[in-house]
Amino acid sequence: MPNQKKSLNTLDLLAISTELTELRDSIIDKVYTMSNSLLFRFRKESEKYFVIANSHRFGLTSYVLEHGAEGVSSLRRLIEGMRLRSIELLNFDRIVKLSFSDGYLVIELLKPWNAIYVSNDNIIRWVLRTYRGKDRVISIGLEYKPPPQGFVKPVDDHESMVKALQGYDTVGKAIARGLGLGGEIANEVCTRASIDCALPVNTINLDSVISVIRTMINTISRGELEPTIYYSNGVPITVTPIKYLSIKYDDIKQFRRFNEAVDEYFHEVEVREESE
Repeated sequence: MPNQKKSLNTLDLLAISTELTELRDSIIDKVYTMSNSLLFRFRKESEKYFVIANSHRFGLTSYVLEHGAEGVSSLRRLIEGMRLRSIELLNFDRIVKLSFSDGYLVIELLKPWNAIYVSNDNIIRWVLRTYRGKDRVISIGLEYKPPPQGFVKPVDDHESMVKALQGYDTVGKAIARGLGLGGEIANEVCTRASIDCALPVNTINLDSVISVIRTMINTISRGELEPTIYYSNGVPITVTPIKYLSIKYDDIKQFRRFNEAVDEYFHEVEVREESE
């Protein structure tokens, strides 16, 4: 069976954030902990929306299980009752930024996953877990610094992207690491460009690779999605916001919204993990 996707990638989070623009101007009225997740309840007029964040994913959920307030009391005091101004990817990385009037909440899906509330003066006021690494420290009272980036963003200028891709030996590695997109997206880009991912970078036309990447990003940004879960031997193996041509599968299930597909896919992944 193919390896099972365990966490959302950058294009997944772009699709999630694009769909969640509907939550702009909603009020965050409750924050909970739920097993190993954070659970946020947003209210917009008479509608309520639950958003989950954990090491696997960020997005809407309909699976609201037993939850409480352990570890989030101070976060509640900071953000409950605040209005959501915007939601976006930070630095085109696996980081989601939710902006409010007095600050912003950062959900980092990078290992170790974290949630950080930062005031408008860029000082950390709450953190799920204190982190000390060689490049930065995440702790209350310090200035928030995003994770250092060892890649060029795939929305940067053409010349920068070409230079980043040329820094690797094979096309697949160049896309996955040089542009920070990861293996699943790299495989799809190569398939759409009719290129073998194992080919040396200096043997192919990088313009075609960049064109495919930008087309995928633009399609997702416009909300032109085909949310799909892929199955192998009855087990879900991955979920994507647009139909991927590179994935081998026995069956698929398509959804109206990507948040719904992600919720179903990762709920099953998480249930399997807890039972093991």
